[in-house]
Amino acid sequence: MRSGKVNREPDVADELSRHSLTRLHTLTDCVFALCLLLLVVFIEKPAASMAATEEAIRHYLFGQVDIMMAYAVAFVNIAFYWFFSHNIGKYLRRSDNVHVWLTLLTLLFVGLLPFANGVNAAFPQSLTVHLFYSSMVFLVGLVFCADWLYATRKDRLVDRSLGVGTVEGLIVESLVQPIAALLSLGGAFISTFCWGLPLLLVPFAIFAVNKTRDRYRQRRDA
Repeated sequence: MRSGKVNREPDVADELSRHSLTRLHTLTDCVFALCLLLLVVFIEKPAASMAATEEAIRHYLFGQVDIMMAYAVAFVNIAFYWFFSHNIGKYLRRSDNVHVWLTLLTLLFVGLLPFANGVNAAFPQSLTVHLFYSSMVFLVGLVFCADWLYATRKDRLVDRSLGVGTVEGLIVESLVQPIAALLSLGGAFISTFCWGLPLLLVPFAIFAVNKTRDRYRQRRDA
């Protein structure tokens, strides 16, 4: 005869999975913070021998325009990826080996972005450097998208109560950066400005996409 007692012992496997997820989030935040910090290292400091005259200071500051643009592009890209990682992290409830390795692969490419930015700061007009940088951005976005698709496939790592609209919305967001990277690859063959512009416009593109999706949803539900 089956006992009427309910087994209320915690699921050890589930507890371990949540613990792994927490540690993974901590590692991800640390890597992103370090990458953002490393971007500043590549901003050229004034030479100790530079004359402290207004003309010399203006010449130095205007000479940093290309480097500052490279810094802004890199910061926007890394900040976007951290924000997206933060967003999907809110919906993850479990982790597994595939998710861990996909996250580590993402961090591998994210960790290369400060290096790509440093090379870009040294050679701001180089087509090869721009193509290399945009390729890194594309790969990060592609792996992020693959990770989210894997996590939400049959509610593998997320709550079953998660709405379809949320899943689809984050898929669209994850594709904005790779598409911007592809546009910047094309723009690199035109000019430095055309290369950097699509990457700088990513936050505005995401805002526009979200607004369009919300309006479509409201019309559909009306």
